[in-house]
Amino acid sequence: MPQDSDRPTSSDAPDYVKACTVNGENEANVLRSALEAAGIPVELTYEALATVLPVAVDGLGAVDVMVPEDCLEEARVIARTPAEPVLELELRDDRMCFACGKDNADGLRLEFTFGDNYVETTLSFPKKYQGYRNVVHGGLLSTVLDEVMVTLVNGMGRLAVTAELNVRFLKPLEVEAEFTAKAWLEETRGKVYQVAASAVLPDGTEIARATSRCIDMGPLPEGWAARGGAGSPPDDATDSPGGDER
Repeated sequence: MPQDSDRPTSSDAPDYVKACTVNGENEANVLRSALEAAGIPVELTYEALATVLPVAVDGLGAVDVMVPEDCLEEARVIARTPAEPVLELELRDDRMCFACGKDNADGLRLEFTFGDNYVETTLSFPKKYQGYRNVVHGGLLSTVLDEVMVTLVNGMGRLAVTAELNVRFLKPLEVEAEFTAKAWLEETRGKVYQVAASAVLPDGTEIARATSRCIDMGPLPEGWAARGGAGSPPDDATDSPGGDER
């Protein structure tokens, strides 16, 4: 099938690689706009029939989204993230975030300490948060690791949401056992922050580690109390955007 001569192909730019394949030109252009907004150059390679078919039919309307190889990982994160919540959702906070909202009586109400390229929080879980007998539920530990990583980006003056979260559990965490979750920045690529975190007992035993990719949603509002963490705006800004949306 001939290709549209107005569109570049992968052979025109040998340093470009395929980030993903989407259904039709409309979807391709939406993703292209999102990628270019993140500073990623884009070329579209597609069959001419893609300009006619609204969706792919046995691949006939498929469009390959091509990006420079060094932008591939960031482009795939953006492509996997739903366009509406990441690009258009207006994030607001009512101090009820489960992890750090000060007005959530049932939440964790995390407090954060910031250092040079890191942020940490220390806490313990009561028995009501267990999974197996006397063992903290892994989802709660994941929540803390996620929150501390997003809060790191907040502390840099940027509003962020988690696009991808990976957690590896190394040892069981007992209920009532105090531990510290610490996050640090590993890399920034356009609007994507690659963050890592670790949960450690007072004796230095690592119980879990995590990585995440956080998407930059823009600057925090003026007067934002970053040290309070996501979900803790100043007293006179209770309607300000919050942190990680869950």
